[in-house]
Amino acid sequence: AVVDVGSARKAFHPIVGGKRRRLRVDAGGKTGSAEKASAAGRYKNTWFIAFAPFDDPEVAVAMVVEHGEFGGTTVAPRVYNILKRFYGETEDVRK
Repeated sequence: AVVDVGSARKAFHPIVGGKRRRLRVDAGGKTGSAEKASAAGRYKNTWFIAFAPFDDPEVAVAMVVEHGEFGGTTVAPRVYNILKRFYGETEDVRK
C-alpha cells in the first residue's frame, strides 16, 4: 500500500520523539497530482484517497488541495490526522 512503501509513507509513519508512529489499524490509499495552467501560470492540484482498516474498510477519506506540491506531502498528512481522530488517536503529529 502507498501508506507503507509509497509516496504517503512518511505521512503515515511519522517520526515523533525519535520513534516511528503509525495508525492502530492498517490503511490503504493513493496519491495523485495534476498540473493546471492559468493566466497566472502553472500549478498543481494534489489529492489523496485513503481507507481503513485495509482488510475490511469502515471509513474512507478523499481530499483535494489546489496549489499543492505532491499528494504524499501536501494532502496525506492531513488525511492521516483525520483517520487518527476517527480511531480516537487525538494527537496530531503533522499539520
